[in-house]
Amino acid sequence: MKKLLIILFTFFFSTNSSVGYSKGEKYMDSDWNITFYNHCGFPSLEEKKQNVKWVEKDENKFLRFSLYNGQVGKCSNDHKNRKKGEPYTERADIKQWRKLEKGLQYEISFRFRIVEGFKSKKEKFFKIGSKGSKSSNKCSKTSLFLQFSGRKNPKGLRLHLLDLTNNKETFKKYKLEYNHSKIQVHKLYNKWTNLKLLINLKEKDAEVDLFFNEEKIVNSFKFDVPCDEVKISIGLERHGNSKKKHALSVIDYDKFIVNKTNL
Repeated sequence: MKKLLIILFTFFFSTNSSVGYSKGEKYMDSDWNITFYNHCGFPSLEEKKQNVKWVEKDENKFLRFSLYNGQVGKCSNDHKNRKKGEPYTERADIKQWRKLEKGLQYEISFRFRIVEGFKSKKEKFFKIGSKGSKSSNKCSKTSLFLQFSGRKNPKGLRLHLLDLTNNKETFKKYKLEYNHSKIQVHKLYNKWTNLKLLINLKEKDAEVDLFFNEEKIVNSFKFDVPCDEVKISIGLERHGNSKKKHALSVIDYDKFIVNKTNL
């Protein structure tokens, strides 16, 4: 009986580890220099609706996220009603294992591919946030995020930057363009897109430059990073909708590199 329990326990752990559903599970590839981890858990344990998996194709390995309708996130605030018609947050994302140091400048580069979806009103796929470095410090803020959003389809790429002027929390919102055209999600389906961010984490008035397929489209935009521990998050996040179903969204990430650069 004891041997049987050991076998079953080992099988359970190896099965969950292989699909990456264990909270705390780490994610890194040979062409990445950054490690992410499963910080909240994922909505689904079903293989048919699993939220994250490694995919190998044409001798290349990349990380794929999928978010199905009604998949409420496992983070502490995801079950909370945001406002009328948005009763919860749908989420499947992972967070950087080690933090970025404030007062330094970083180059963050990766490529992503939209496989399908991104048809809801707002869908985030990249974030930089900060929180207090001690449990007694309740500071926790998202400082920068990229999302596809808009009232009508096709959705456009937007950059949101935290602004705490006069102690009021707002986000500056920027519609992004490339080659003098709006960056719209349907133009990116099944194409690898290169993104690079130069982030200067100054103690006051942090700055970001953003490059889209090697072209600079954002130049020294300022934002606030109020808390001590700064980390990157990747994956999918969107508001739940009690009135209509969300389409399945699928996104791939690859070649994630983060380096310190000279100020």
